[in-house]
Amino acid sequence: MAATVNVSLPDHLHAALVQLLGLDVPENIRQKLLQYVKPTFSESATELPYELLASISRWAHSDDGKLSLTGHRLDLSDYLLISLLSGTTTSPLAKLPPYRSEDPNTEASRQSSDRRALTALLNALFSVLGVGVATWWMAGSAGWRPERRVLLALFCAVVVATSEGILYLIWASRHTPGSNKLHRLKNKKIDDPNEVHFEAELAQNDSSMAPEALDIVREWGARRPNTNVGGVLPDYCNPLV
Repeated sequence: MAATVNVSLPDHLHAALVQLLGLDVPENIRQKLLQYVKPTFSESATELPYELLASISRWAHSDDGKLSLTGHRLDLSDYLLISLLSGTTTSPLAKLPPYRSEDPNTEASRQSSDRRALTALLNALFSVLGVGVATWWMAGSAGWRPERRVLLALFCAVVVATSEGILYLIWASRHTPGSNKLHRLKNKKIDDPNEVHFEAELAQNDSSMAPEALDIVREWGARRPNTNVGGVLPDYCNPLV
């Protein structure tokens, strides 16, 4: 996989690589260098293969490479792979494809559910504030003292907030993946005997399935005792297990 990765060619990397063109480097490395590295930085390529830098690093730390570099008074540490990759970016010219949802209907449903959840939270907030303010005003109109008005307004606001929270939890629980599957199981009519087994295996293997799903599968086994395969009802479909 590394052989297909390109890295950028900054000016300091170009300065290190262009000095190799005058050395006795292996012919395969020289040919690849000449494709990407030119005497001037403006004429050179904007990126080069990672594998080319890796091969240069391996050669620089071989006996021939060390002899050639030290003979031209070049620093061996400049040709460590980490030094060559310093300041580079991976595949700078690569453009990732635009994101596409695997199922447009699922994405649209998720966005709609998020909007409904946000609307429900805003409605709950305004309801709590509205009840608190209305209770404060009504208690003041009845001649209550300020401390009693505050306590009554807070009490009513807490009651409304608790009610809204319970309603939101009920609404959210009906829109979870496990709850949707559970609802589908409750209302599903089994016409194919083997489908009972298939649904039961899904219920056991799916971690998002609600715990009550297995109870429904057992109910199928109790209602349809003849839907077993080979005359033996699986344990997870047997209501007596």
